[in-house]
Amino acid sequence: MQRKGLIIRAGLIMFLASLILVLFRGKPYMQLMLSPKYIFFFIGSMTAITLLVIKKVSNPVRIISLIGFFYLFGVVMEIHPSPLCALTKAPLRYHLGGFIPPPMLVMAAAMVLLTVTGNKIFCGWICPLGCLQEGAFMASTGLRKIKCSFFTTNAIRASLFGLFIICLFSLSTNIYDLFNPFELFHWHLTTQIIIIISLVTLASLVYFRPFCQFLCPAGLITWFFEYISLAAIRKNEKRCTNCGTCMKESPCNAIEGIMKNKNIVADCFACGACMRSCPEDALTFSLR
Repeated sequence: MQRKGLIIRAGLIMFLASLILVLFRGKPYMQLMLSPKYIFFFIGSMTAITLLVIKKVSNPVRIISLIGFFYLFGVVMEIHPSPLCALTKAPLRYHLGGFIPPPMLVMAAAMVLLTVTGNKIFCGWICPLGCLQEGAFMASTGLRKIKCSFFTTNAIRASLFGLFIICLFSLSTNIYDLFNPFELFHWHLTTQIIIIISLVTLASLVYFRPFCQFLCPAGLITWFFEYISLAAIRKNEKRCTNCGTCMKESPCNAIEGIMKNKNIVADCFACGACMRSCPEDALTFSLR
């Protein structure tokens, strides 16, 4: 059964990759896909997956990676068009003019491909806004942490996306432009962006990746694609003693669904916290 599931996932990913290559066979698309930014996306993602597979994501390694990827993709290389822009401004551009700029399509395609390869590896490791939030969360060791149920966070996130669709077609408006924290990475600070980033960072001190879980449309879309990803956190039934340590120590709700073999599992940001906390070495990042 496991082998059959792996074959199905591999087939879906190959089909998706082939479809993207066919759609993006034009010169502008290929130039973008082979640009330094996307090459580093791939290298960074493969490095992250390798570290997870060999279980080398210690706390120091995680902190260094968050700082490094934030600096690389948030400062050195422009993240724009950001994941949020690619998924919200692209449909608005198409609605208004019947055309989607190639950079937006390529960003969306890269994000999806990396997600189905390594279980939200883009959001968990590459995205500089995600790195900022998780870095703030890890730095605030003395504060009491908060968790909300996945039903609550996903309901808010999905409702907001539904409102975006309604406003897109009825008002030709992108509501995410009102609170887009990715504007930080233009590094032209305005009062609005300072307020938004301050609120996101403050919330991140006590809640794991609040923007990702409550608001981000990229988080919502990639959550769907997690279900066909090749590599993900897996539980070794023979080793697991159901001690619950991983669920206590993990900052997100995904591990609860994994441990209880639920059909619907929360976003997994591949941070490795659950694997680090397991006393029985019963969790691995491997092929499903």
